[in-house]
Amino acid sequence: MATPIAESVKECGDDNEDAISTTKEKNVQKPLSKVQRPEAPLYGRSFLRELLTETIIGMIFWSVFQELVPSVVLHLIKSGQPEYFAYTAVWFSPVVLLVPGVSVFLQSPTGLLILRLLLVGSLSSLQAPSILLRQGILAVGNSAAVLLLCSTWWHRSCHQRSASFWGTLIGFVSLLTIRIWSLSINPAWASPTGNNVFIALGVLATLDRFSSVVYPLPEFRAHEAFSKDWVLMGCGFGSLLFFTQWLFGDVSVVCRWGIQGYPHPGPYPLPAGIAVFVELMSGILLSTNQKLQTNFLWIWFVGGHMAIGMYYLWGFMSFACALILAPFIMSSWAEIADRVTSCPPVPTMILSMGTYTAAMYFSVATVIPGLPYTFLFNGRAILLLVPLILLIGRSLLRGQYRVPTEPGNTHIAFSNLDGTGCFQMFADAKILTILVLLVGVGGFAKSHLSYDMPRPAPRDPVTFTAALWDAQFMLDNNGMMSQNRVADFLESTEADVIALVQSDSSRLYLGNRDTNLWLGQRLQMFDDHGPASSHHITGVSLLSRYPIIQSEHHVLNSTEGPSVPVLTATLNVSASPLDVVIAHFPRERFAGDRKYHTEFIANFTRRSHNPVLFLASLSSKPGSGDYKRLKTFGKLKDIDSSDEERFTFSVMYKNLIRLGFGRVSQDKLCDNELQLAKFQFTSVKAFKDNDEVISVTEGLDKNAIFPEKFGEYHEGEYTGEGHNYQMGTPRYFVTKQD
Repeated sequence: MATPIAESVKECGDDNEDAISTTKEKNVQKPLSKVQRPEAPLYGRSFLRELLTETIIGMIFWSVFQELVPSVVLHLIKSGQPEYFAYTAVWFSPVVLLVPGVSVFLQSPTGLLILRLLLVGSLSSLQAPSILLRQGILAVGNSAAVLLLCSTWWHRSCHQRSASFWGTLIGFVSLLTIRIWSLSINPAWASPTGNNVFIALGVLATLDRFSSVVYPLPEFRAHEAFSKDWVLMGCGFGSLLFFTQWLFGDVSVVCRWGIQGYPHPGPYPLPAGIAVFVELMSGILLSTNQKLQTNFLWIWFVGGHMAIGMYYLWGFMSFACALILAPFIMSSWAEIADRVTSCPPVPTMILSMGTYTAAMYFSVATVIPGLPYTFLFNGRAILLLVPLILLIGRSLLRGQYRVPTEPGNTHIAFSNLDGTGCFQMFADAKILTILVLLVGVGGFAKSHLSYDMPRPAPRDPVTFTAALWDAQFMLDNNGMMSQNRVADFLESTEADVIALVQSDSSRLYLGNRDTNLWLGQRLQMFDDHGPASSHHITGVSLLSRYPIIQSEHHVLNSTEGPSVPVLTATLNVSASPLDVVIAHFPRERFAGDRKYHTEFIANFTRRSHNPVLFLASLSSKPGSGDYKRLKTFGKLKDIDSSDEERFTFSVMYKNLIRLGFGRVSQDKLCDNELQLAKFQFTSVKAFKDNDEVISVTEGLDKNAIFPEKFGEYHEGEYTGEGHNYQMGTPRYFVTKQD
């Protein structure tokens, strides 16, 4: 009676054994290393070690590949010059494979060693002494990343192809796991310590792959039916590559995609992100069901309709669509990878990266004024979402999939590598996937259990401090991640209410980092993310020591420039309601739109029956038309009408008593200072505001005094190191004595 192993060999191994014997007889193919593959055994070989090392390399691949655009996007945002996008030209480096001999060399053990070392070494760009050198090193690393993908996925050996594919895919979810433990931050770019750990792991994995046994057989056999469709397959793979990172580069992205205002904002990343993580893992485990992946109903009604539903629905409904979409995307990788690697490598990969670059340009153009055709993309992410999902669907529907159990099959994910069956490597990949899943779930449990629900600090019940700050997407002026420094800075202000502009970094070109989640956890404050990430705008957000009763998110459209995000919220400040308005206005030159925007806000503040606090990046000089509309029609008062040296930020209020105003230098964190304001509640309808300005603290209540950490009163702009008061602040307001 035949054993199961013998049946497996008979089913999937006959063709492989014939290939081995033929190669030995003819001796035409040169071995890929000094070590020849032994005759196919009748027992399974473990692939866990090589999968683990390939996963580490894959994790570094995603880290380097995703960092190129975030490293230059800050300069692109500030200048509005598309020339910075020229760095993405390195993604077209597969063109060098057209040079005779280059492809053969890069597929050799020495060539792969060089590419992997260049990839791992590019992580050191974090510690480069200059911006130019950092971007140059990252560009070299991205070039090596794309060439490595070509050299391994199009390798002659099915063994190398399969190991690299699973390493790339599991490396992606492994990076997600690490980001779960570090609250949406990639440690490789967060600190020198994390950077060095990644480099060390990458070097060890690279040396292990170089010293390991190379199995040249079985050789890959392309599915000729797909070779003629290389244009469609290239576009489909580029779309899948971008779509996966765009929406699932961090588990918090889709949680913020359809977020609403309080009291029913929708899913919070902790713990809702665990559902996204589990669904992505489920998609990997569904990879073997090729009949499902190429089914018309699965593609168009699960993939297509869920993508549209995720965009147009809100709150938990949008999140539910994203959860259904996640396994569709991850399960598509194996089939599309097999199809694209059956096509000629150079033109297919160049077209894939062209599709990826075009999608990235569209994504960036939605928030940056001055780029060509920006007005077509302004806040319309649906114009990017639909073409991507269409190309992915068409790539899956074209032609007939390869059945892994058929004799002679050399599917990139399911090949008979050792004579024991077509799913042996997938079985080990499944073990590694489940281990990654358990580690990720542990990260959610740790973050959720260690997070104490914030409570208002014990302060004077009638006074509070507000801060207005440009988060600059948590990137400093050198384009480096600045979340730890920003958190320390904000914590030192002792602010009770913090308004952040340019805060939505839940996008691929900004690193897919959830700024509000990280700061809310670190500072132990309630947070409101602001307008949903699906709007693709710069974003505004709110951090508060006091509970948020309700809030609304507004996106004010513009005819000439980017849309304006506005957040209106009501806080419960020691049993007293406080209405907070946060906005980020475009540049001064869009005057027609700005009039509409200020009138919208003025209508809200005028009708509010609660005390109002207005914190905005107004980008207008005091006394301009915007100020007049807000003060006249909005019934607002300027925190310090005598200070005419302000252009960007504006602090206004209504039915509050002002106590103090401070301007703190930004150091190197961003281009804009931080502004502080202290206010006092009053229960008297007819009250007199403080009208005398002083700069000394003698005789003032301690709750009315700003922190001493930022120095003392300072005239003019502070140009020294660190954060310090500047521009004739801090100023305090008292009642003028008759």
